[in-house]
Amino acid sequence: MSSNNKLVLTTFIGEVSNFVNLLCSLLPESKELEQNKTYFISCKKVNPRAIIISWQTDIAEHFKLPIQEGDISFFVKHDYQNDPYLKDYSSFIVKMFENLKHNINKLKEDDKQTCMTYIQNLSKISQLYIV
Repeated sequence: MSSNNKLVLTTFIGEVSNFVNLLCSLLPESKELEQNKTYFISCKKVNPRAIIISWQTDIAEHFKLPIQEGDISFFVKHDYQNDPYLKDYSSFIVKMFENLKHNINKLKEDDKQTCMTYIQNLSKISQLYIV
């Protein structure tokens, strides 16, 4: 792995950690967010590279337009379970998307915009990673 990719990966994983921790602090009663956090921590230990590549292809590219437009309402209204692009994904991953959607929808508007900023930043960082 090039030193540039290593820096991008480290930055990306740090930003995801900050995003997950922010969501958990804003919604401490959410068991789903805690489960998502545990899953992220496990993946980070086993294969952090898979996280950035997955974000790059499954989020940054697939949802490119709403991310560029900063449209958080798209993410809280989107039907991930019936998204044809996600049909081959495990039900666990799709359920994670649905859980995030419902939890983000509970936030105040300024916190939703902070989430959108994280999504935009993570997408930009992921595009810097060369597979």
